[in-house]
Amino acid sequence: EAPTDVPKIIITTTDEIIKADYVTATIKIIDEDGGLHETIVDELSSIKIRGNSTSSADKKPYNIKFSSKTDVLGMGKNKKWCLLANCYDKTLLRNIVVFDFASGVGVPYTPDYKAVDVYVNGTFNGSYLITDAIEVGSTRVDIDTTNNEYLLELDYNPEDEDCQYFYSPTYNIKFAINEPEKEDLTEE
Repeated sequence: EAPTDVPKIIITTTDEIIKADYVTATIKIIDEDGGLHETIVDELSSIKIRGNSTSSADKKPYNIKFSSKTDVLGMGKNKKWCLLANCYDKTLLRNIVVFDFASGVGVPYTPDYKAVDVYVNGTFNGSYLITDAIEVGSTRVDIDTTNNEYLLELDYNPEDEDCQYFYSPTYNIKFAINEPEKEDLTEE
């Protein structure tokens, strides 16, 4: 392989990567040639296909989980990360432009990201963005779920019994309450 200025994520697994469940994988992250960040190797990590419409594309997006909180390319320590394939964006720029714009205008939570090249079981999958997973935490969405703050998701999927939903009074738009968990919610 020729030296490059793009970090590499090398994923190796003996199991088929599916959407339903995580499978065990070895994940190796190598910073750019002469980069600032140490190589990461986690042989006890896991991976699954992520997304709804994008999960059916040829270039699959992934959710990855490290065995412990890991600082990925200087973006902070967390276990969960997303690999966005940008499969419907031939420019590979839309998410970058939106994330940079949101951050620039002061949106309180904007995912951190890095462009990376992804290899799965020895095959080059292409250019991806590795981003924060959307979840509550001091280095993620910093809200207080014990003080009536909620993490909501605009949701078009069939309802899941493990999740609480509500519909907006205008346009009847469906939202899922991602955090706090359903069992921690009260009617109030």
